[in-house]
Amino acid sequence: MELLRKLLARRAVAPAWREIGLAAAAERELGAILGFWQREASDAKGGFWPEWRGGPKRKGASGALLTSRILWTFSAAHWRSPGGGYLDMARAAHADLQRFRDVEHGGLLWSIDARKGRRSARKEIYGQAFGVFGLSEHFRATGDAAALEQAIAIYRLIEQHGRDREQGGYFDSLEADWSGVRANGNPGPKSQNTMLHLMEAYANLLQVWPDPGLRADLVALIELFLDRIVDPSSHHLVMFLTPELEPATDRYSPGHDIEFSWLIVEAARVVGDAALAARVRETALAVAAANLPSIEADGGISYESGPSGIVDPHRAWWVMAEASVGFLNAFELSRDPAYRAAAERCWDYIERYVIDRRGGEWFARVMPGGKPDRRAAKIGFWKCPYHNSRACMEIAGRAGRLHR
Repeated sequence: MELLRKLLARRAVAPAWREIGLAAAAERELGAILGFWQREASDAKGGFWPEWRGGPKRKGASGALLTSRILWTFSAAHWRSPGGGYLDMARAAHADLQRFRDVEHGGLLWSIDARKGRRSARKEIYGQAFGVFGLSEHFRATGDAAALEQAIAIYRLIEQHGRDREQGGYFDSLEADWSGVRANGNPGPKSQNTMLHLMEAYANLLQVWPDPGLRADLVALIELFLDRIVDPSSHHLVMFLTPELEPATDRYSPGHDIEFSWLIVEAARVVGDAALAARVRETALAVAAANLPSIEADGGISYESGPSGIVDPHRAWWVMAEASVGFLNAFELSRDPAYRAAAERCWDYIERYVIDRRGGEWFARVMPGGKPDRRAAKIGFWKCPYHNSRACMEIAGRAGRLHR
């Protein structure tokens, strides 16, 4: 017992990653995440379970969002490691995404509940963006021309219907036939979250389809963030916006902030404009600095905050994943050791509290004090392999470069 206590105390002081290095730890965790999804996610019909809580559940609606994110994840894993055994999962996701095609109006259905005979055809631009993201990655990984054609078609529909040509930006939600803006209960009809993932998707598509019009649309999105969405005084992103792009709330999301800080750098890199990249670097570092205080004493980051402090104290798996990458990116840009320390503290938290060593994958939610929410799904409409597997890919590459 005394030896066990010593080993546990040592582990509490020195997380496992410090013994093998951050890059190796991220690589190891990537294999564990992908292995979980390969074992557990697929149903008997060639698609994916809509829910998994200790085992597969048939209830609930399947979403194009989850399938698109699986498509991106396993296509990226195959592109990164062609012999890794990930191609079958990528192809299965590409095939599954086809059942969400809206053959009447174009684009992707939001959800299908086969058990209840229901489908939601509303056009969430967020969901369309992930369709573009996953399909363009699948083309990059496999050369499948049909995936590229579908990605381009969705991009054109977004530009035709989702973009506000008069006042700027993109609407979050449209009617099923793209005919008008649909109320979705948010404080404003436009959000940084939707436009953040459009920027990400457009940058990914531009890498495989260097279209001048797409490049111009991506530049406009980047400049929109720089000029209207990042608050110039607080350096936090405005979460929801009015049609005129005025703030519709004073709350902010540290996870989206720090995710933005590295995604906009990647988007500017794809554009290849030196002057734009310089502006982006300055803003990215300002946003990263503004979010350093969001890291709490245990290394966790609360989900949502506002001028008076924390609004939602739970720690989400995706927030911790994106924070690890975002702060590491800030260190690469600045060589300020505070950012490297921040990235390592976030990874400490992930290893201590977020990774489920027994059940596999990551807990979706961890409460203050380190207690995981074991009721939350490991696979679900929003719980996916995209954030944490991508974080592992990014950390393995970035940490490896920093140690060479």
